[in-house]
Amino acid sequence: MCKVLKVSESGYYRWLKNGSKPRSWQLLLVEINKIFAEHPDNDNYGVERVKTALGLKGIKASKSKIYRAMKAGGLIHRCRKSHGITKADTETQDRENLIKRDFSADKPLSKLLTDITEVMCSYGKLYVSAILDCFNGEILALEMRDNMKKELCIDTLKQLKSKYGDISGFTLKTVSVYRTKNKGYAAPVNGGTITDNVVASVSIPPDAGTNDALTYTCMDGKSLIRTIYVAETPQGNGRDNNVCLVVGGTYAGSTHYYRVDLTSGGSYIPLKRNCRYIVNIKAVNNAGYTTEAAALTGDKTLVIATSISAEAWSGQTSAGSGTITMPQSPDQW
Repeated sequence: MCKVLKVSESGYYRWLKNGSKPRSWQLLLVEINKIFAEHPDNDNYGVERVKTALGLKGIKASKSKIYRAMKAGGLIHRCRKSHGITKADTETQDRENLIKRDFSADKPLSKLLTDITEVMCSYGKLYVSAILDCFNGEILALEMRDNMKKELCIDTLKQLKSKYGDISGFTLKTVSVYRTKNKGYAAPVNGGTITDNVVASVSIPPDAGTNDALTYTCMDGKSLIRTIYVAETPQGNGRDNNVCLVVGGTYAGSTHYYRVDLTSGGSYIPLKRNCRYIVNIKAVNNAGYTTEAAALTGDKTLVIATSISAEAWSGQTSAGSGTITMPQSPDQW
């Protein structure tokens, strides 16, 4: 019979012995189907991604063997022809270069960067979508998925809006600073120490007084950057004797005022020399007080979200002594 069928006797007997056993490619196809069943989005995996997924399970196989198994199982997808939606053109290239490698910003929320990063994990890949503020390097929003569908980007933008709200309906007009000292030290005094350009504790001249309200006018309706300078001031023990701001602006067509207390973790903070404090108005969602005095003393809960951060100025490492006098009027600063 072997002579008639033109097969070797050894091949015939090997077929009799192993005919009921699955072949190696069939066993491999079983594992590939398991990977496809793990998540609905895995059905678009190609040979390269299947090879990576198998490797994470400790299964080694060549690309050619994986291709043959996937082809036999009908898992090879024909590449879909692009309809030109993502095709680059001159106009697109110009828009992509708006930043021009300038990753600095002088105002919060004025220049934001976003990107998607692929992270390999023990059980597969994670895709991380983040939005970064060029002003201070803060990550404003972050989402993670096990796929890179459009919802990953959409949800990142939704998170940004939910956290920071919308200040498009608010125009900043004035900022008043209350209860600052009118005199302060410019450097550590009497052998005082300074670490990373920040004094360990607040100290003020014995003859220092307290300023009246120092009011600053916003010219662009958006920010007061590097405009407000005050002397070192210790923290108070309550809202009525601590440094605070009263922010005034136009909301819903009328002028409203909002109080902002300088706190961290629920506690009032001091203003230290050689530091800058950033108050970022993230959202204004309702009307405030109609007068600045009412905002200063009132106990109404205002929906005004802010973030306050402090960082030391660099280059102020020389210890010394001396005082500076802060005038009552900010126009003289």
